[in-house]
Amino acid sequence: MFRPLAAAIALALPLAVSTVGCQSASRTFSRSGWVASGATVAVDPTGVAILTARTAGNVWAWAQRGVRASPGTRYVTSTAARAGATGRLVVGFEAFTDANRKVISMTWGLGVDDAPGKWTPVTPVTGIAPPGTSYVTCGVVVGQVAAHEAHQLQVPSITGTRVIPAPIEGPLRTAGNRIVQANGRIVTLRGVNRSGSELSPPNFPTDFEIGQARAWGANLIRVLLSEPLWLDTCAGTYDGSAYQRAVDAEVRSITSRRMVALLDLHFSVAGPCGRPNQQAMADERYAPAFWREVAARYQANPLVAFDLYNEPHDLSDRVWLDGGLVTDIYPPYPTFLAAGMQQLYEVVRATGARNLVFVSGTDWADRPASTPVSGYNIVNAAHVYTCQGRPCTAVRPFDPSPTFDKWVMAGQARPVVVTETGFPDSAAGYRWFANLVASAEGRGWGWCVFAWDGSTSGEFDLLASLSPVYEPSPAGMPVLAGLGRNS
Repeated sequence: MFRPLAAAIALALPLAVSTVGCQSASRTFSRSGWVASGATVAVDPTGVAILTARTAGNVWAWAQRGVRASPGTRYVTSTAARAGATGRLVVGFEAFTDANRKVISMTWGLGVDDAPGKWTPVTPVTGIAPPGTSYVTCGVVVGQVAAHEAHQLQVPSITGTRVIPAPIEGPLRTAGNRIVQANGRIVTLRGVNRSGSELSPPNFPTDFEIGQARAWGANLIRVLLSEPLWLDTCAGTYDGSAYQRAVDAEVRSITSRRMVALLDLHFSVAGPCGRPNQQAMADERYAPAFWREVAARYQANPLVAFDLYNEPHDLSDRVWLDGGLVTDIYPPYPTFLAAGMQQLYEVVRATGARNLVFVSGTDWADRPASTPVSGYNIVNAAHVYTCQGRPCTAVRPFDPSPTFDKWVMAGQARPVVVTETGFPDSAAGYRWFANLVASAEGRGWGWCVFAWDGSTSGEFDLLASLSPVYEPSPAGMPVLAGLGRNS
């Protein structure tokens, strides 16, 4: 998008950023003080800034004087744009500066096209003030304008919110279709999938990374695990103790911050020395042993929950529940005996564990099976995707309701948590997550987004930068806003 411009602005801002031109939740600032690059700027009596391009190219403008800001506070900046004659792409940004007005970090929003004759809201930008922040300012870039072209900007606003995540009080239990804490209060679980620990070799998060998820407001981290990394599934050739200790460390990092660690059997094998994958269903040979060990190891931690199997698929509802022969859809297309969800649930309970147990639906967790697992403290786990890759061919790519509708009846009896959801594009992901979070919250359902993997390079990533704090990509901004409900 405007990646090259980011570097230019980062160099230029310290020369000019200085305080006024924005509005906060508690104080209104002067409507003057705009600065522009590549254009002249004038402010009319109503406070509207008029940008007139000097030459063809990109034009950017920002409020010359930002507002006082505090590290750790999240700030939302917004304005609206109107084209003089020709609509262009307008991208909002916010910049955090130190006491000397030097830029520490910047966050970019999602571009929108302005138009003549009407005000177009510029997509709000959300970021977290990093350590050392004294001020935050806001602005826009107008892309590829012609010489002497004009665009107008309304008086921008900056709203700061200090989020203090509420600690989870375990142990948790279900009461009807709600999850209840030890103190009797209902809790909605909201969080992120930390992918990587299911891979070979595994990629575990640092304690700093878990702290950043908590700073975003998450109260749930879904930990993706691999059966053959935990167990010896290849005739005495593997010792999983190092892997288990790494999982221990991640669980401690999560639960010590009073978040829930949801341990998910993500990858399994179809037989001895088999290739780990998202098989059609958990295997009867190893999955019960996996859960016997995992449940026994973590049952005493009241903030650990168990997700029995990730995305069962291509099997009947009967096999989903009770187990049976399945043939996987991946080469070499093995046929194997699968364990059923009821069996896995009973293995967990046989250890004495009373922790929450999450049960994913069938068809890749897209819908509930016809007969639910029998037991207590059970949470329905749904996965909601409209697009798994590009190009996206979905008719309604930003609408989660077709999948949500399948879970309405199941959600009347037991809690529903969307344990995985994402969109393979950061820009389009903004619309997806805004709709997904609003729809889940409207139903009282929890949600856990994909992916939070310590990276900014993946299709599903939510992050634009990792230092000095984790700043959201456009897709991550509605996620950050939604997680802030945990305060």
